[in-house]
Amino acid sequence: TLMINRLQQVEHEAYLTLLAAKARVAVPEVVAAGWCGPSRDAVLVTRLPAGPRLAALDGGQVSDEVVEGFLRSVLALREAGIAHGGLSPETVVVTPGGPCLRDFRRASSSAPAARTARDLAAAVAAAAVVVGADRASAAALHVLGTGTLESVLTQLQRSTLDPVTERMA
Repeated sequence: TLMINRLQQVEHEAYLTLLAAKARVAVPEVVAAGWCGPSRDAVLVTRLPAGPRLAALDGGQVSDEVVEGFLRSVLALREAGIAHGGLSPETVVVTPGGPCLRDFRRASSSAPAARTARDLAAAVAAAAVVVGADRASAAALHVLGTGTLESVLTQLQRSTLDPVTERMA
């Protein structure tokens, strides 16, 4: 069993956030990572762009372009070998420039295909609970194509959903 301390966890999240940015995924700006305060807890300080979380919007407030942008971001992570590991409507900030993914604390680099497929399934499910299954499915087909969508659908199970997405369903 690998044990890492709190500072290493924070540094890992910062690293994966920076890797996602390198893959051209919109992410919060990493400002600092380190020890903080009298209790010397480890913290990651990021600067979120302005905009609501996807979970705070109803389907009519979310354009098809935002849904497709979200799916393209997750696809870009997959192509870079990164699995987010916790995608939900809470981890997507809708900005004027498009979706921004946040909270990379459960992310991994060099992720196997099954894990990145679970991320894509989680993204489709997160979109579906906000905009509806029809719009989310149409966006997924448009962005992912038939072959990728078929492989992703095998991962679309309750056990792959983030608890936030499951509660919103």
